[in-house]
Amino acid sequence: MHNNLRRLVWTSGAAAVVQAHAIRSVGQEAVGVLLGVRKATSAVCLRNTAAGPTDFRVERAEWQRTENYAKRLNVNVVALYHSHPTGDLALSQADKAAITLSTVPWVVIAKVKGQWQARAFAFGSGEPIQLQIESARQCNSAISRITTLALKLETGMKTQPMIERQHQRFDHE
Repeated sequence: MHNNLRRLVWTSGAAAVVQAHAIRSVGQEAVGVLLGVRKATSAVCLRNTAAGPTDFRVERAEWQRTENYAKRLNVNVVALYHSHPTGDLALSQADKAAITLSTVPWVVIAKVKGQWQARAFAFGSGEPIQLQIESARQCNSAISRITTLALKLETGMKTQPMIERQHQRFDHE
């Protein structure tokens, strides 16, 4: 499905939200989506409903709400992200099975030897392939501010940061 896709581009703002979400989700996998057009310019944190600390689950209704939200902003879900609290950046067996059903690349984030790192994967040629992650300049930081503001307006949040917004889910166990 992603045979021609060899890289994932994200802004430092999107990467920072993903890392902060992983830090706040100690003991459980953080899960969310990256939004943008061709590159990830923002991130939306989703609530993990999985029972175990090394799995994630996103409810279908929440996933649909996230996709609808992205459409309203004229952006796309460009990737799904989740953390590995164990510090392993490799796809788990459950990840390998679930990514075959995904229409977007996946980003795995973990703290490895004291530093946060990320790897991106997509399904291609019958197995997951690793993608190169590139940092993009935050060419239009207004997009991130608009996304944050829209989330606050949608949910009635007044001062809570975007990372505290819990959105939709994707089944994965």
